[in-house]
Amino acid sequence: MDTAGTRFGRPVVDPTVIADKLGIVNAARKRGRTAAEAAHLVGWSRATLYRHQHALAAREGQ
Repeated sequence: MDTAGTRFGRPVVDPTVIADKLGIVNAARKRGRTAAEAAHLVGWSRATLYRHQHALAAREGQ
């Protein structure tokens, strides 16, 4: 079996998609949604939401 050109692992995530989803989540949180509810709106778990928020805070703090 030839695997030339085959990519393994998770697909690369577009940072603009993550930023858009974080905007949706932040707006939902301001309207009173819980973190789990807001994360569910964009197809994430609460842990994924927190991971992306933490990564964004780390990048902005540099």
